[in-house]
Amino acid sequence: MFLLFTETTSHFVNVSNNLQELTETSICKLTGLCEAASENELKLIEKAITTISAKNIDVNPISDKLSPEVLKSMEIDNSYNLCSSKIQLLRPVKVLSEKKTWELVLNNAEFEQAIRVKICKAPEKPCNWPSQPNYKSWCHQEYSSRILYSVRLDGTIFKENFQIPSGCCCYGKWLE
Repeated sequence: MFLLFTETTSHFVNVSNNLQELTETSICKLTGLCEAASENELKLIEKAITTISAKNIDVNPISDKLSPEVLKSMEIDNSYNLCSSKIQLLRPVKVLSEKKTWELVLNNAEFEQAIRVKICKAPEKPCNWPSQPNYKSWCHQEYSSRILYSVRLDGTIFKENFQIPSGCCCYGKWLE
């Protein structure tokens, strides 16, 4: 498996939801990466992108380019994984920042910032392996830091660091 992230720094965040079906709404709530926004928010994003184009501002969006065939080939038979996960390519327009504020991300057909995510289906639940006496295991959602171009309500375009789900890992410890 390979990662296509640029400008990333790994770290860990604790997530305690149990997701059997990952829908757009549940992904938005779990990860803070939303592909939907209000009509006014979408207009502000479009206006910012138009401004970039009209003024020939040198801005190069960073986008993970994965064809549907490549995405399909990356799907793993989760029956053999210690922690089941879902790999997806998202094009968020609204993202929860590290400061816990919602930011509008510049994202449309002309200015694409697609992000590859890997989301735990059962974070903080036991790993998929036979239990052992005096041993506890759990699946943990891992995140990486990713820089995306965003727009403020006043129209200011800026780069912001966002936490992106990048892996699902099994952790364990012996109990006393």
